[in-house]
Amino acid sequence: MNHLNKNCSQSSLISILFLLAVGMTILVMDLPKMSLESASAQPLFNINLTGTWKADDGGIYYIRNIGNDVWWLGISGSDDGKTFSNVLKGYFHKNNGTIIAEYADIPKGSNKYHGTLTLSIESDTLLQKINETGYEANGNPSCCFGATKWER
Repeated sequence: MNHLNKNCSQSSLISILFLLAVGMTILVMDLPKMSLESASAQPLFNINLTGTWKADDGGIYYIRNIGNDVWWLGISGSDDGKTFSNVLKGYFHKNNGTIIAEYADIPKGSNKYHGTLTLSIESDTLLQKINETGYEANGNPSCCFGATKWER
């Protein structure tokens, strides 16, 4: 009987050790995955664009970024938005240092354009337009979004 208990104890110990080894293997294999998941929950840029910006089209742009999302209200500066007033929603892209965004004019101004912009993030005080597509209210292609450079 003593021999049976000894075999049973060794068998239980081997089973426990096996389960521990399997559990540790799974944990170690999931560590890189968990690191990537936690990293992706953080903002891609450690940059703050929130504030008032002036552009080379004479406009004033009120920009806010929340994590990787970018929002703005842009208005023509000389007439408090009567020529143009637009809103933009975009996203930081870490791989190429850009913001890709959609914009649309709103009824405060007389312009009626919409489209996409790609902006290069030069620094937290300088943005540059690198690409765009634009459309008139009737859907015809238009050119060009007035601003090419934003500074604060």
